[in-house]
Amino acid sequence: WDLDAAAAEAYRRFIADAGKDPLPDGRERCMILIRNPITGDVTPENLDVGPLGAGECAFNPGSFGWENVVGLIHSHPGSGPVPSSADRDNLAAWQGQVAFANGPQTGLRFYVVGAGEDSPGGPSRMQIRIYDQSNIAAGADNVKGPEVNPNGIPCHQS
Repeated sequence: WDLDAAAAEAYRRFIADAGKDPLPDGRERCMILIRNPITGDVTPENLDVGPLGAGECAFNPGSFGWENVVGLIHSHPGSGPVPSSADRDNLAAWQGQVAFANGPQTGLRFYVVGAGEDSPGGPSRMQIRIYDQSNIAAGADNVKGPEVNPNGIPCHQS
């Protein structure tokens, strides 16, 4: 739960950075989700904003190191909450970084924020969807992963 709640918090930070929801400015935003090795708490860190247009943002663990990365989240301004071809290609490399630091069985969640419909032809709203190695390929067929509650808060907060 804390991992999904940290993704929801990252999305709130994307909104704060953009100054508006839905994200209006055509810039991709991304953050890494870090697990504190002492407390176990998960927090979003290192906001990066891509250039205007189709530019991508960068996932950088910085001083946290890949060994503490448990998830990645980024926005798709102007498109849906499914992984792009580049996302699908890059996830294997990011997973490799985490596995190199923590061992081959280490999982990595990948969250995509984008506009999506609850039903075909229904109204569009911003959604946070979850992907990992088990469902990342489904994005090629526009199949969405499970949705995260955007109002989620970590269990350790009141």
